[in-house]
Amino acid sequence: MESEDRLILEIIYILVGLGLFFLAIILIVRMSFVLNNKWRMSLIDTYQTLLAQYVNAPEYTRAEEIKRRIVRISNTNAKKEILLHEVANLYNNFSGRFSDTARDLYQDLELYKLSIKKVKHLRWHNKIEGIVELSLMK
Repeated sequence: MESEDRLILEIIYILVGLGLFFLAIILIVRMSFVLNNKWRMSLIDTYQTLLAQYVNAPEYTRAEEIKRRIVRISNTNAKKEILLHEVANLYNNFSGRFSDTARDLYQDLELYKLSIKKVKHLRWHNKIEGIVELSLMK
């Protein structure tokens, strides 16, 4: 009888240990998603501020300085993807000088290369996104 109780107790310990292990994994994954989302939102705010300053820059030298800051921030593909999305939104939501400036920035920063890369991607939704970006920015 005592060996059966000991076996049941060991099984309970194992199950509790596994439960705590999976709970820890879930919490770690959740925290990484929260931190990634916070980073992404912060980067979007930074890009929106810089893009607003860029399209409203009164002089050429100021615009070039802002463009250099944007290039310095956009040092990874993930950051360039976010920038591409923000430039496309700027182009799509405005007209006239603002949309022309957004298209020029798209060309100057060679963001079209990311769109072409998406068109060559295996997943169809990435292909569609690349086609839409290329057709939008002409």
